[in-house]
Amino acid sequence: MPSQGLGVTVSAFHPGAIASDVFRDSAVGRVLMNTRAAKALLSTPEQGAEPLIRLATTGDAHAVNGRYFHGHKLEEPRNKRAVDPDLARRLWDRSAKLTGVPANF
Repeated sequence: MPSQGLGVTVSAFHPGAIASDVFRDSAVGRVLMNTRAAKALLSTPEQGAEPLIRLATTGDAHAVNGRYFHGHKLEEPRNKRAVDPDLARRLWDRSAKLTGVPANF
């Protein structure tokens, strides 16, 4: 994981169900996304981005460092892989390699 004391903070969030173009290449997906039910139940992309904007502009980044949010609500991750330290290390190392960031950043 990143070295301590570098001023880098990390948070994660799930935006919820968002009406987006994710199904643009699927005829069935396009039909389902254009139903009244989907439009009533799904958030807009702008609404889905609100938690990201809030996290990115928080006045106290250390208060949300390492935390997970579902929308605006602080939660514990539900998937055990999300808290697997070995998987986290491998993801960090792979991301560092792909982006050219030193693994011990």
